[in-house]
Amino acid sequence: MKKTLTQQVEDKLNQPTVRVGPKQKVVPPKLTDAEMNHLIFVMMKPMRDANLKKFGGGVQKHWNKMSKVERKNDK
Repeated sequence: MKKTLTQQVEDKLNQPTVRVGPKQKVVPPKLTDAEMNHLIFVMMKPMRDANLKKFGGGVQKHWNKMSKVERKNDK
């Protein structure tokens, strides 16, 4: 998303809480699908980073492109 759109999402989330009805239930802000997808993407970043570290950090070299030391450390 562009910087202005992310700023709009942050502004919507920072608005004061709205309570409606006799039980004064909190009403979440209305977000578009793109805004909701962006929020989910941002919230999942720590999980993606942790998984990247856990499972080798991305693309692994082919065995014949590795040096002997790298092959030894890979096992």
